[in-house]
Amino acid sequence: MIVIPAQAGIHLDLLVEIKMDPGLRWDDGKKLSDARLSGRVGPREVVEVQSFSVSPFFLGNPDLKPERSRSAEVGLEQRFAADRAKVELTYFNNRFSDVIQLITTNPATFEAKYFNTGVTRGRGIELTAEAAPIRFLRARAGYTMLDGKVVESAVPGDTVFGLGHELFRRPRHSGTVGATVTWQRITGDVSGTFVGKFVDSDFGLFSPSFSENPGHSLWDARVSVAVTRQLTALLTIENLTNRDYSEPFGYQPLLRTVRVGARVGF
Repeated sequence: MIVIPAQAGIHLDLLVEIKMDPGLRWDDGKKLSDARLSGRVGPREVVEVQSFSVSPFFLGNPDLKPERSRSAEVGLEQRFAADRAKVELTYFNNRFSDVIQLITTNPATFEAKYFNTGVTRGRGIELTAEAAPIRFLRARAGYTMLDGKVVESAVPGDTVFGLGHELFRRPRHSGTVGATVTWQRITGDVSGTFVGKFVDSDFGLFSPSFSENPGHSLWDARVSVAVTRQLTALLTIENLTNRDYSEPFGYQPLLRTVRVGARVGF
C-alpha cells in the first residue's frame, strides 16, 4: 500500500510565510516506513523591545530589518517488530539572514544594543529511536549533531558573533536517553539530557574572559502511583545527581530538587 499525502499553504499577514510538507508512506505488511520533505521560507517580525527599548542594557534599534529564514528538512521513519520499535533520521539545513543580536557596546557598563549582525547557517542530523521490548518497558534515545556557523557578519571582529565563529550557545553534540516502566499501578520514568561544549560568553565579567561552556549532563526521575481511580501520588526528582553547572554563564540552576504531590481527578 502506498499513500502520498501532501499539503502546501501560504499565510499572508504583515509578512509572508510559505510552508510545504509532502510525504511518502509505504507498508509491506511487516514494517511501516515514512519519508518526508518539508521547507519553509519567511521573515520573522521584529519585536517591540528590539526596536524601541530605552534601557541602556538592551537599547532598541528602530532601523532593524526583519530576520529572514530559509529551512529544509528531509527525514525517514522506520518501524519494526509489529510497531514495537521505531527509528527516525532527519537531515536539516537552515539559513538565517539579517540575524538580530544584542551586542555589547560598552563592556565597562554592560551597555548593549540590538543590531542586524549578518547571516548564520545551521545544518545537521537528528537521530531518534524508541522501543518497547517487553510489555511494561519503553525506552527512548535521541542524538543531534549541529554544524552551525556565522557565515556573514556585520561585526567580524566580535568575540561571539564574529565571522566564522560557531553559533552562540548552540552545542555541536547533544542527546537524550530515557526509559519508562509501568507495573500494575506504578509508573516510573528516568530521563537523561546530554549537552556538549558550546560557544558562550561572560561578556567581560571575568578576566580572562570565558568563551566556551564545557557542557553538562542531567538526570531526572519521576514516579507516579495510582492510589485510587481518582487519586495519583507523584514524586519528582530533578537533577538527580546534584550536578552543578551553568547554562548560560552567570545563571546558576537549581541543584537536586525533590517534589512530592498528588493529582486528583473528578
